[in-house]
Amino acid sequence: MVQGLIGALALRIPLAFIYTSLPGANLFYLGMATPTSSLVQTVICLLYFRRLKQKLRRRQIK
Repeated sequence: MVQGLIGALALRIPLAFIYTSLPGANLFYLGMATPTSSLVQTVICLLYFRRLKQKLRRRQIK
């Protein structure tokens, strides 16, 4: 849920604005904000699961 908020508010909206500000921008560039945001959200989830996995390993060792 948090990664969704980060992706939508901190990435998708600003990226859409930046992409449309480029010279010669069209709807293709505007549409690229969504997959870029989804990619970043996936990376955030993978990093979180990796960290969680490491944390669980440390608890099992102790």
